[in-house]
Amino acid sequence: MKKFPSKLSPSNIELFQDYYVYRQTCYLRKEIYEWMLSPSFFKDGERCFDLQMKGYGDDIINVLCQELNDMGWKTRLAFNNSSLYVYREGEDPCKFVGMFEEI
Repeated sequence: MKKFPSKLSPSNIELFQDYYVYRQTCYLRKEIYEWMLSPSFFKDGERCFDLQMKGYGDDIINVLCQELNDMGWKTRLAFNNSSLYVYREGEDPCKFVGMFEEI
């Protein structure tokens, strides 16, 4: 960022929460994207993305799960929403059956 965006003006302070959620959504989307492009995901079959300690809200996670589902991926949250499984139809992403809720 070379300079602050113009929307960071005092007149927009009521919108800062929306800006924050949008930015957080973009950051998590990028993290998941980079993880899915990694060899551990597509070659080794590592289907678990660690959400623990990331601090993203359920609303953001649900939006991104829906985006992935709309693209044909299956998603599941496990371990009190601290793990996100992304997998293809017919795959068994985790041996701990019953530990997650499908989105």
